Amino acid sequence: MVEAAGEEKELAIERLVDHRLNKPQAPKPRVIRFEDVTPQSLQAELQGMGANALLNSSEGGKILNSLLMKNTSFLNDVWSGEDTRVSRKSSDDIVIENARLTVSIMSQVTTVKKFIAKSTDDVRDNGFFARFLLCYPPSNCGNRQSYGIKIPTEAIDEFNERVYSLLQLLPMKVDERERRVVSFCYDAKKVLTDISNNIETGMKPGGRFEFAKDHASKLVENTVRVAAILHCFEEYSEEKPLPEIPLSTLWDATNTVAYYSSEFMGLFCPPPSPPQYVLDAEVLANWLAQRANAGTRYIKNNYILQYGPNCLRKSKALKAALDYLGPDPRFSQILIGRTKAIDLFPTCPQDLAKQQLDLSTVVLPPTPQY
Repeated sequence: MVEAAGEEKELAIERLVDHRLNKPQAPKPRVIRFEDVTPQSLQAELQGMGANALLNSSEGGKILNSLLMKNTSFLNDVWSGEDTRVSRKSSDDIVIENARLTVSIMSQVTTVKKFIAKSTDDVRDNGFFARFLLCYPPSNCGNRQSYGIKIPTEAIDEFNERVYSLLQLLPMKVDERERRVVSFCYDAKKVLTDISNNIETGMKPGGRFEFAKDHASKLVENTVRVAAILHCFEEYSEEKPLPEIPLSTLWDATNTVAYYSSEFMGLFCPPPSPPQYVLDAEVLANWLAQRANAGTRYIKNNYILQYGPNCLRKSKALKAALDYLGPDPRFSQILIGRTKAIDLFPTCPQDLAKQQLDLSTVVLPPTPQY
């Protein structure tokens, strides 16, 4: 009797173990949204065929300061749609195929610059930032006035409804997803070739993208992706095949990406500051124009060194500024005996009486009244 009870107990334990081992796996959600995630967790969620994931945060520091950003090369591979195998010593390898990863980050520019400075990867040279549509809008603080006017929301409501309807088309299981190929029409393909050639030319020395080759190398692909997104947003339907992407949509995508391109260049590749003598020449030209408006025609160089703008009270700085202004038709450098001077009306006939008056006493312009 005791032996039978022991056998029943062992059988019950075996059945319980089998039951636990055969526990069904919960289905993955259709869209996976992450804000704070480790590389291992993201790789596990993307495992398999055709997974989707969204990495999103309105506080960009959470993502930029996370462990995930120490392996930006993995994110680059997923962005490019490449199959990835992640080897694990204590578990089976993770294979990621045909995955889609979207990254949306809102961050202060100081946070981005700190991330670049301390990053173990070269996020410019490896093309990490080149894959983003990056914008750096000016602050509106102090200008956000309210006038009690109700802003219409019909357009945004229609947009949200369209997004919601498209999300409902996503299948529940990963292995049920099928990718559709979207093609450009013939005219759009020709224009896209021209765009690609123009961008390539811009990477030459002296070109717009000479110091942003990483950014330029992804511009065409970003344009193609945006065009496909706009096209599918407008045309996608389960009942009929997708038509070819028209030329008009390609131009919309090109204009959109061009805006983000200018933002990228403004943040990472701002135009170099002009030389100091150019800045000094602008100050000098404005100062001389004020004297001309006050009725002065002739001004000695020494007078500028004594009473002119502070940045021009050294002979070397003044000479460099005057040399730069040499071709300017508004002014002319003259030599009166051994005295160097400037004629503020060089196209007018010489006036010896005015010359003698101005070189002895220079009339200052009236002080503005505020």
